[in-house]
Amino acid sequence: MKNQTGKFATISLIILWGMFLTCLHSTSAFAVDFITKKEFEAQKSVYQNYPLKILFKKLAESDASEKRIIRNTIILKQIFDLNMQEKVKAGLISYKETFGIIQNIGGDNLKLWLPKDDSGVDFYLGIDHIPLINDHNYEILESNINKYAAVIYSLDNRVYQIKISFLPAAPTGLYMKRENDNNIVGWSRPAAAPEPVGYKLFINEEPFGQVEETHVKAPRTAGQVDEYYVKAVYKHGDGLIESDASDIQIDEITAKEVQQEIFAWETYDRIVAALNPSEWPTAEKLLYDNQQFLSENLNQERQQNTALLVAFFKDIDEGDRLSQVAPASIKSLASALISYQSAAQKAKSLPPALDVAFIPRLKIDASQKRIARLHSEQKELAAGQTYDHIVAALNPSEWPTAEKLLYDNQLFLSRHLDEERKQTTSGLIAYFREIDEGDRFSTTTPASINNIESALMFYQRAATKAQALPAAIDVEFIHRLKINASQEHLARLQTQQKELAAGQTYDRIVAALNPSEWPTAEKLLYDNQQFLSQHLAGERVQNTLGLSAFFREIDAGDRFSQAAPASVQNLESALMFYQRAEKKATALPAAIDVEFIYRLKIDESQRLLAKLQAAEQKFAAARNARAAAIAAPVKPAAPEKTVDRKTALKGAMKNFNTRNYTSSLNHFEQVYSTQIASLKRSGNKSIRGLLSLPVRHRAEVIFLIEIDRLKKENEADEDLVKEGLEIMYESVENGEGPWSIIPASKRRKIKRHIEKYGE
Repeated sequence: MKNQTGKFATISLIILWGMFLTCLHSTSAFAVDFITKKEFEAQKSVYQNYPLKILFKKLAESDASEKRIIRNTIILKQIFDLNMQEKVKAGLISYKETFGIIQNIGGDNLKLWLPKDDSGVDFYLGIDHIPLINDHNYEILESNINKYAAVIYSLDNRVYQIKISFLPAAPTGLYMKRENDNNIVGWSRPAAAPEPVGYKLFINEEPFGQVEETHVKAPRTAGQVDEYYVKAVYKHGDGLIESDASDIQIDEITAKEVQQEIFAWETYDRIVAALNPSEWPTAEKLLYDNQQFLSENLNQERQQNTALLVAFFKDIDEGDRLSQVAPASIKSLASALISYQSAAQKAKSLPPALDVAFIPRLKIDASQKRIARLHSEQKELAAGQTYDHIVAALNPSEWPTAEKLLYDNQLFLSRHLDEERKQTTSGLIAYFREIDEGDRFSTTTPASINNIESALMFYQRAATKAQALPAAIDVEFIHRLKINASQEHLARLQTQQKELAAGQTYDRIVAALNPSEWPTAEKLLYDNQQFLSQHLAGERVQNTLGLSAFFREIDAGDRFSQAAPASVQNLESALMFYQRAEKKATALPAAIDVEFIYRLKIDESQRLLAKLQAAEQKFAAARNARAAAIAAPVKPAAPEKTVDRKTALKGAMKNFNTRNYTSSLNHFEQVYSTQIASLKRSGNKSIRGLLSLPVRHRAEVIFLIEIDRLKKENEADEDLVKEGLEIMYESVENGEGPWSIIPASKRRKIKRHIEKYGE
């Protein structure tokens, strides 16, 4: 039964609470009053003792004026109801606590300032009699509630109750006393408020700091009137709130301070007036000499200007110190430049009346010029060292290093060397460019004569450029080495090319040795005879020489066979040369087949020779017959002596072997009278006579004719004849003149006859 009663009570509470909230939400507030529990209980109202159920019923039935009275009664009755307060304590109803200061109440809205984060929050009011907890019995009105620290109890952002915590009272009894360059400012703690957690001192309305004690030592500005006041700081919830300001305490200026201030201003003006190109060192000295005095007796603006000007000149002085370090270095001058640039930045912060920009500008310009000169000197020194390194490396083992140094530092050297070495460097670069271009051609693959010739041209151009360099720059070994190597390479390539061309020509000649093309082969052979002998090797050279000898015999035979008019002697000579060509052909390898050439020539010559011999015999017979027929009956003439060729030739050879040279010549003349007559002449007829002689008798006939000539010219003087024979011996041995076509075996025979002559 007891549990059921409790449940019923809880349900009734919830219903009544819902009706209460509905009442708050559905009504609008009028003028706001703050009512404590004690004030509520002291009121005399006909509705005050009505149960809540009856009040809710009457609220629904009443008119507008009654509704306001009944609604306020319901709200206050529920708030201050002991049972309702017990429910709150028991946690059945949970309100949100918000600490702050009420800034404004208007209509249905209450605005609370939150000191924790210096922000505001709005609450819905909905009533005009606000339940108030005022344990300190402050007189709370809508117009002064913003002076108190308050706590808002709310539910769903609707105000339930307001608690006045305390009045943040200001400190009292503010006083000030001087202590050297400081002021001791003190005060009394507020009497009717909770203990402050600290105090904030304000000087000239600017916060100076927060302390826990009731006094503070503050710096004093000489020559300046300062105002002091204090605010107490209280803890409220998890935030802090400040009280109103205390009374103001004023620090008055003294007559001495006025005089000092006047002198400080005059000094300041003198400094400003001296800030010009001719007097600024005086301004700097005045500033340094009176720095402390000025900082104590100028107003704040001028103090700031003075401090900035001091900082400016300190940068200038530091720059001057660094720029005067001996010996001068780029590092020290760069540091000086940084100080001057820092001074230039500070100059921008000064007011226009303090125009000192010209000072760092002059310093910066001078420092930059000195740095540039040092840089230039350093670069000139480095360029000279690099130049010397390059020259020292111009030797057979290091010159590529010299070239790389030259190329890597080309621009640097052209800018920082003196004129003479600059020209030398330019000449050396031009030289190496020719060398490099030659190297590019000489290393191009595959190697070719054109490329090596181009490389050689560039190396020779490099040699020309080297002549313009001074004697100390000795690079001759470079281009000389390159030229020699290129010439050797070129010679090898040319030899290879000629050997290849000779081989190709040889192959063309061999390929053309056929019945239809052999004249072409012969022409190719004659046209390239020397070329082939120089650039063919081994067996091919011998083959070429053998083939040349073969064609010379063929050509000699052709000259006799083509001589006009045709004769037996010419054809016999031609046949002899063709037969000699046959013998030479036998010495050629099987691949060089020329048999068809000499075979054709021999056959044709024999055919023509037979034809001519038959014609001659027929002609002789006819001539003899005609002569007999027309002969007059006169004394018959002696019969023409008939020469027996075989007998005559046999006698000639017998007499030659027995060294009866005159008889031997007579016998030969019986058979070869025409040929011997031609041999005794000069020019072409002598050659024709020689070639028309049979090969087997040429050596003997030539020897006999020569001895006959020597005897006649020297009138048979044997000594002179022997001298002539000695000359003939050399011609025979060397194969000169007519002896060139005489076989070696025959020449040996003739040499033996010469050796035995006169024995």
